[in-house]
Amino acid sequence: KVSAASFVQLGAPASVTLPNGAVFDSLELILTLNKTYYGDTLSPYKIAVHKLTDVINLPDEQYSFYNNNKRNYASAALGSGSFIIRPTTRDTIAIRLSQSLGQELYNKIFNTDVEVSTDDQFIEYFKGLAIVDGGSNLVMGFKDSLTMRLHYRNPGVINTDAYVDFSISN
Repeated sequence: KVSAASFVQLGAPASVTLPNGAVFDSLELILTLNKTYYGDTLSPYKIAVHKLTDVINLPDEQYSFYNNNKRNYASAALGSGSFIIRPTTRDTIAIRLSQSLGQELYNKIFNTDVEVSTDDQFIEYFKGLAIVDGGSNLVMGFKDSLTMRLHYRNPGVINTDAYVDFSISN
């Protein structure tokens, strides 16, 4: 039996000021495929995203992570998806994440809370993500350019869509 999971810390978004009247829309995780895979690409690829419960730190006496290192994460998924992946024709997948988490992040950015002011503050508040295989017959490879994107609408005569990106910090 083969299982796979990835763990990632995200940094605070670049300095952004949300305009008065802006409205939160959604939160998604965008993963870019690196075209490597192992298994059956004809069956659906199932993936789940969970919130880490601990900050990612190297174990004592260890200078890098190994394939048997694990991290603790919340049992409830922030989001999940099932995709048919054709490695030669598809380059990204997007997984819709929890509306309540998205609204919480939006409020912190709108209010310029300290938790979103620096990478260190953000990592203390939001430890990171666990991207976990959902029992597929497939293991996919992804580039290290993962993005968590918070979508919102700017007010105006015609509402315009905008977003804030959270990228890998470490």
